Amino acid sequence: MRAFASVVAVVAALGVLCGAALATTPGVPPGTFSGCPHDTRPLPVQPLATYAPSVRNAVLQFVRTSFTHISHKPAKLDGARTTGTFLVMRWVPSGWIKSECGLTLWHRSVGVNVYFPAMDPPHNPVGHCNDCAHIVFLAAPTGGGWTVWGDY
Repeated sequence: MRAFASVVAVVAALGVLCGAALATTPGVPPGTFSGCPHDTRPLPVQPLATYAPSVRNAVLQFVRTSFTHISHKPAKLDGARTTGTFLVMRWVPSGWIKSECGLTLWHRSVGVNVYFPAMDPPHNPVGHCNDCAHIVFLAAPTGGGWTVWGDY
């Protein structure tokens, strides 16, 4: 029974985490933290693999600082790590970015998969939950470096 209660607590915490991450204010498109950024720069002309480490670092820094305040569950963010990067324009679920934020931002964004092991307990009696512990963060280059502007 205790194991089941632990699973329920983890699932409830995940709901709060995702709900806070997706909460929006009026006029701010869902999936963005404070709206679509407008001061983006073109992606570097090099292959993604050459600049992916800097994007991953920016996203992890965002997770440790700003996202901690958005999620209201900082303990569940412990151990977060990236598991991949990709160009948003090659990502099937990115249609909402085109419609909400425009073609330019769609072309200039990179997705970073982040895994939260604290949200994926090893002894989950229900089994492994592949989607429960992953969030895709969206980043784009701006004059001040990489800006993390949304999630999915």
